[in-house]
Amino acid sequence: MLDHVREQLLVQAQENLIAAGQNRYPGRLLVIGVDETGQRLIQILGITVRSAPNQNRVLTRGTDGRVFTEFADPSQVTGNPELLLYDAMLERKDVYIVGNGKHTGPLLADVGSIIDWTYEKDSSSTPRIFAAYQCQNDREPHFVVGILRKSLFDDSCDRDLLTCESVGPGFGWLISTYDKDGNPPPSFSRRPILMPLRGTIDEIMTTYWYILDPEYRVALAVKSAPLDGNGPSNVCTMNKKRRVQAPQA
Repeated sequence: MLDHVREQLLVQAQENLIAAGQNRYPGRLLVIGVDETGQRLIQILGITVRSAPNQNRVLTRGTDGRVFTEFADPSQVTGNPELLLYDAMLERKDVYIVGNGKHTGPLLADVGSIIDWTYEKDSSSTPRIFAAYQCQNDREPHFVVGILRKSLFDDSCDRDLLTCESVGPGFGWLISTYDKDGNPPPSFSRRPILMPLRGTIDEIMTTYWYILDPEYRVALAVKSAPLDGNGPSNVCTMNKKRRVQAPQA
């Protein structure tokens, strides 16, 4: 990449970061890209929620790169667990995916199964979003960013996918469930947005935590993994609430 082109893109990405911080309610937010070394994949999931009862969640790190949602306080559960509890980040050999619902697992096995999924049938017709990276040896590495949202015209589903073979070092693509706050909030309607991914995984975590509105932010996870798939991933999480252990029966 030419130096002057990179500088222009860095300015654009930084402006987009500032604009993202001015959006009080993106809903769920995903970023996928490459760190500044050009050697590691970066995936980000940010959760913002307006309803105080539904803020009763944390992101928890499991084994083998898994990240999933849990209730922060199991004694204060409200809402539909089918929509609130899900695997948010999963990986298998050379495939990494992040999503905002039950579709994450099936899409890890086969991104093509996206045709079998639709938006969430809740009061806001919440879009399903995901971002995947595949680096199998038998095909070109590529990034996929997708959104499944309700049609403007009826109850059918619009599926919008961006596929690219590479992302420049220090850059990522952002997609979210909503464009902005509203009643109901309007679904994300743009192409994926260029964002900066600068510094260490901890610095990236801090940057994206603080662009989330303090009143609405719930949790954030950042995953770093080798682009060639050879080696373990590293996951950091940050939660607004501390998880309360359920009392023993």
